[in-house]
Amino acid sequence: HWINLKIVLEKLIDKGHNVTVLVPDASLYMKAKESDRFTYQPFNASMDEQMVRAFFEDFTYFSLYEIDELNILQIAMKFYKFVSRIQDMSVSYCDSVLKSPEFMDKMQNGKFDIVLSDPMYPCSDIVAQKLNVPFVYT
Repeated sequence: HWINLKIVLEKLIDKGHNVTVLVPDASLYMKAKESDRFTYQPFNASMDEQMVRAFFEDFTYFSLYEIDELNILQIAMKFYKFVSRIQDMSVSYCDSVLKSPEFMDKMQNGKFDIVLSDPMYPCSDIVAQKLNVPFVYT
């Protein structure tokens, strides 16, 4: 997801736009580097990188090794647990951004023109609404 979005952001910079990337501190793939041409705005998502990595490892293991050994009810129960974990992570992301007055003040003072988001990250649409700017999924 980040690879696709990063290419779009780099093209926007090529066209003269300033780009700020909101990145959860628990992100596995989005890392601030001096070589990047855009600004990173990290936020504390109340979870660490290990928790995110553990989720992906558990889901991958399930998908590759367990699913063929389980009946339909066991598969449904496992999926329910994974969806519950995703929901918890999503709520954490949303709360970290939207319920932080300091963070939202910083965003509102940033004078952004648009919010561009990957659908994987929740609440981007609400951030755009709070900032009163257009919103685009990529």
